[in-house]
Amino acid sequence: MQLRGWILATLAGGALLLGTWATPPASANADLVVALDIIDQKPPAPAVNTALVYTNTSNDDVEVKMAATNHDGRSLGTHALKIPARGVRFVFVSQFIDPADLPFVGWVEAKATRRVHGTAVLVGLGATDLPSQPRPHSRMIFPVTAAY
Repeated sequence: MQLRGWILATLAGGALLLGTWATPPASANADLVVALDIIDQKPPAPAVNTALVYTNTSNDDVEVKMAATNHDGRSLGTHALKIPARGVRFVFVSQFIDPADLPFVGWVEAKATRRVHGTAVLVGLGATDLPSQPRPHSRMIFPVTAAY
């Protein structure tokens, strides 16, 4: 088994240094060196992601069901989110798309049990808001979404 990462911890000083080298550096001066097999860890979070933000201005809870579709029309995942009365909730697109389908560029269609206000926020090194397009019958489209 090839080790792909390590943790260097100084127990007496309480310091912790995380790294991802093939082997620990020769100059490592610590009380404990623990090797990790990174294969068992979750993949890193996308560097760019889209947060879908929903605001419920009504006095009743609302459920929103979402479906992500990639640029060539293939359905990649669905998710349901409950927004409390007079509340705000958000979900990242990468939370309901299989990591194997990343990078993702496409759109998300949402349907709510009541009218909610939706916006998308593209998050990366900076952030920008993206428009949602309201549709009849408590539906909306987020035409530009991405996670990579």
